[in-house]
Amino acid sequence: MLARLPGLLAADTRVLILQPGRERGGDDRRGSMLQIEQIAARRGIEVIKIPNNWFKEFPRQAVDHQHLTAEGFHGLASKLLPRVETALR
Repeated sequence: MLARLPGLLAADTRVLILQPGRERGGDDRRGSMLQIEQIAARRGIEVIKIPNNWFKEFPRQAVDHQHLTAEGFHGLASKLLPRVETALR
């Protein structure tokens, strides 16, 4: 994700929603998240981090019990909306 980020951010990007995921990489992952935030800051992009525990309240697909259902994504988007609106002001 870190290596691809600069090429993925359009010049007019104002908000980056970041969900770090599970603890797999330890210090490496934390370092990558910090670098992502620094890249965004240099470009004047507001970073909104989604805590992993936010996902617990939303319904998941029965197939893998990991990915959210359409209803779950709707709930997540509704929860994120106030933060995105604030970041865009």
